[in-house]
Amino acid sequence: MVGATLAALAGWVVIGPIAGADLVVEGNNGRTITVGVGPVIVLSMAAGLVAWALLALLERFTTRARAIWVVLAVIGLLLSFAPLTGSDASTGTRAGLAALHLVVAAVLIPVLWRTSTPRTRQLTGPTTVSRAYDARDEPEKAS
Repeated sequence: MVGATLAALAGWVVIGPIAGADLVVEGNNGRTITVGVGPVIVLSMAAGLVAWALLALLERFTTRARAIWVVLAVIGLLLSFAPLTGSDASTGTRAGLAALHLVVAAVLIPVLWRTSTPRTRQLTGPTTVSRAYDARDEPEKAS
């Protein structure tokens, strides 16, 4: 999560202060919102925490947690672009914000996928392979 936040912060510095893009969007109530360092840090950390919590929850209840989580993460990334399509922001602003979303996802998805622990299916009941040794299984020796 820290890596994704640092990557988003670096992307914001490149897109905003260095390239000179004004990351300004109009909110629902008509006010303009400038996407500054605070929202970039808070929202990228929030995305990381939500992604991690969802993966942990899936790992607890399913053996296919990683596969399910990756699909949900990609769907979440695609849904995060929806507010950008309907805003009155400039094309440069929308492209810059979309790039920030992609940067966060590019760090979070592989890192969380790699660090997740696949859950193995547990067998229930006795099996013939793991049966305890029993002296009665030995053939009798002739004396």
